[in-house]
Amino acid sequence: MQSGILVPVLMAVVALTLTTSAQPVWTFQTKGPAYSVFWSPDGSLVAVGSETYVNIFSADGELICAFKTGHGYITSISWTPDSSKVAIASEKLYVVSSEGEELWNYDMNGTVCVAWSPDGTKLAAGEEVIVRKKEELGKRVFVFSSEGELLWSYEIGYVLSVDWSLDGSRLAVSTRDGKIYVFSSDGTKLWSHEAGDWVRTVKWSPDGSKLAAGSDDQRVYVFTKDGGLLWSYLTQHYVLSVSWSPDGSKLAAGSVDKNVYVLSNDGELLWKRSAGSYVLAVSWSPDGEKIAASSADGKVYVFSPEGDLLWSYQTKSWIWAIDWSPDSSKLAVGSMDNHLYMFTSEGELLWKEKVVGGNVEAIDWSYETSRIAVGCEDWTVYVLSPSGELIWSNETEDEVLDVEWSPDKSKLAVVGAEVYVFSSEGELLWDYKTESKVRRVSWSPDGSKLVVGLWNGYVMALSSEGELLWDYKTKERILDIEWSSDGSQVAVGNADNKIYVFSPEGKVKWSHKTKNSVYSISWSPDGSRLAVGSDKVYVYRSDGEPLWSEKVPVGEKYTDVVAVSWSPDGSKLAAVSKGVHVFDSEGKKLWSYGDEELVYVSWSPDSSKLVAVGERVLVLGSNGALLWEMNVSFSYVAAWSPDSLGVLVGEYGGKLYFYKLTAKFKVDSDPSGAKIYVAGEYKGEAPLELELPAGVYEVKVVFEGKAPLTDVVTLKAGETVEKTYTLSVVPAKLKVESEPSGAKVYVNREYKGDTPLEIELPAGTYEVKLELEGYKSLTDTVVLEAGTAVEKTYTLKSIYATLKVESEPRGASVYVDGIYRGATPVEIQLPPGTYDIVLELEGYNVVKDTITLEEGETVEKTYTLTEKIDWPLIIAVAGVIAIVVVAAALLLLKRRAKTEAPEEKPGPSPVETIDTGF
Repeated sequence: MQSGILVPVLMAVVALTLTTSAQPVWTFQTKGPAYSVFWSPDGSLVAVGSETYVNIFSADGELICAFKTGHGYITSISWTPDSSKVAIASEKLYVVSSEGEELWNYDMNGTVCVAWSPDGTKLAAGEEVIVRKKEELGKRVFVFSSEGELLWSYEIGYVLSVDWSLDGSRLAVSTRDGKIYVFSSDGTKLWSHEAGDWVRTVKWSPDGSKLAAGSDDQRVYVFTKDGGLLWSYLTQHYVLSVSWSPDGSKLAAGSVDKNVYVLSNDGELLWKRSAGSYVLAVSWSPDGEKIAASSADGKVYVFSPEGDLLWSYQTKSWIWAIDWSPDSSKLAVGSMDNHLYMFTSEGELLWKEKVVGGNVEAIDWSYETSRIAVGCEDWTVYVLSPSGELIWSNETEDEVLDVEWSPDKSKLAVVGAEVYVFSSEGELLWDYKTESKVRRVSWSPDGSKLVVGLWNGYVMALSSEGELLWDYKTKERILDIEWSSDGSQVAVGNADNKIYVFSPEGKVKWSHKTKNSVYSISWSPDGSRLAVGSDKVYVYRSDGEPLWSEKVPVGEKYTDVVAVSWSPDGSKLAAVSKGVHVFDSEGKKLWSYGDEELVYVSWSPDSSKLVAVGERVLVLGSNGALLWEMNVSFSYVAAWSPDSLGVLVGEYGGKLYFYKLTAKFKVDSDPSGAKIYVAGEYKGEAPLELELPAGVYEVKVVFEGKAPLTDVVTLKAGETVEKTYTLSVVPAKLKVESEPSGAKVYVNREYKGDTPLEIELPAGTYEVKLELEGYKSLTDTVVLEAGTAVEKTYTLKSIYATLKVESEPRGASVYVDGIYRGATPVEIQLPPGTYDIVLELEGYNVVKDTITLEEGETVEKTYTLTEKIDWPLIIAVAGVIAIVVVAAALLLLKRRAKTEAPEEKPGPSPVETIDTGF
């Protein structure tokens, strides 16, 4: 049955929607490792490749720009001869001006090495090999024009090094499959040579007559320009770097055997010197007076051509990159300790600057003290204010992998190379050295102990003062740790495909095996359930009983779940892998969003939204609506502000972004002055401009004498949404009933439904008509006033007469004008008129009657039926009786004759005996 309710229509709902991307409230840049360092040919600039960023410094140490590439290490940089452009090997090939402006890029399968031709007209780039869907992609060397036009390419394998001859006529290329290729400038392969293992580096002699190569087969090779092998020299380990003296008379080589070798151009060892660790790079000064070497022990060494150590300098980590200035007066040193060092040729440190790059590994926002702890790959823990101001920082011995405030916020646990505990003001309270890197840390709810997980598979519990309480050895590295809210259990996720749950004393209370690494764990707020991210989502009761599990589909396949998070109200569980997937607490899937690779998810404190990070940053409402998104190179972690209005995102490359996730909502009404309610809260009268948290809202517009309107509005962060609502008058209510019910109701000739019926109508005068088959139609005029309710009940008059027929006995068939109408008792609807009525019942005489029916009249008739008399049967019975009587009389007469007649001789009797059957 149709409801007949008039729904108010939203008129001109969306007047204008302005979409603008949200801007960060503040940013903070951490440091990053230096993988590559190259001076510009004019000596005015030095470029440093880190993670995601290329830093360009002046010769005096001023940071000119930091150019952000995509996702990946920048291991190779090359300047044009005129110092106007720099080529960058990252996930793409980039060409950037000396001021940091991107000129062009080329999408390759990961760029490993780059080199400009000596005249600056061509750029060579080597591509790595990427395996996607079991197919190897990449494996090519490319040559471009200076404007980015691809001139030629050649498929040769994973390219490790490229180098142009001084005249630009030949390009040497080395690969990971152990081959050396030489091409002409137009792409013709001139010759190749196969070594015994990876060939990590190739270098032309200054005059272009010889080509040197260093290989993982432990040899240094020198060829003629046409491919003839002149000689090779066997070291004791991989050869990572080679460098010719400016006059081409000597060749320096650095090896993993911890030695620097200097050889004559005919292969004779002139001298070798030992470094503290692997020799990662060697470089002759342009004037030929010095040889610089860098080592994995964090030291740079400078030797004379004869092998005398002139000076050395100790940094805090491996040094992959060194480069002399064109005039040989300065040496640039890029260290994995996230700094670029600049020395004079005599060893004086001119300046030291942090390198932009690295990665943000962990964030913990203390809501009570308004301090944000950030752990970074740059070996540093930072503590920031909510406005992005640095309160304090401390360097550690390696990258910081996790941070967590103690429950009372008086201490900060920091883990990486070891375990550190700082006071809230940055004072180191204690540290604990471990045998392996520490991946995760979690304080007990009472703050009396912290549990850490190590790469070597150990779980360790330390007291708040740094004393070892217990440890437990698993088979693989620890990936996640979390205490239950009541402190009775601590859960540990492991790469051995197992979830462990320990008591505070270190006893394994229960464990479960999954089908892949346990990447993430999350206790429900009340501690009654434990969620696990592995090959699928698992949820266990606190005593270890499995409750439910769900696979996460991606297309027709399933994917691992790398992060899980309960909402603070415990009603929902979010899981991320390819996209975001949200379940209720019983395992019913509520919604999914996207298919990006995501690695971390966190709910806002008020449970109204979540942030998921990875290839993109997504903020989604609890119903799955997209509220904000951000393109990033990559992100591993994010954190919510205490008020759920802001999100802090750590990007690959070491940068922090804090966004306030609000939107502007401009609302007006026609007529103006309507009261505006948002999410049930009165906000004011229209026209009205509001700044609201990004989210999905119910908006109610109320005006006296008008029909209230309700709308649902999605506000995305950074947007301005304008809406105008046109209000109609308040309707009246009309309730219509009829006897009998089921009558069709027409209002102003428009069908509205069947009785009983309740409808809303604008104020006014209406013609109401009721129709029901067999009854006279009824018409009425109804006046409705705004906001009132009118109830009308109508009794309908039938257009038929009613004939009720009863009989004694019952069950007689009733015929009206020869038409069977049923058996008594029966009620018949008939048009007015005169009718012949016949009643028949077996064994009874037929009853006939004639009746006249008037319109609307009800006539009741009762007939008494009489039994039928069956005369043939009576006659037959009488006949039998007569025969019997006659036979009896004859028999009597016969007996009398016998007694009265004279005696005769025996003989046949002349009269037959009639057997009467009695």
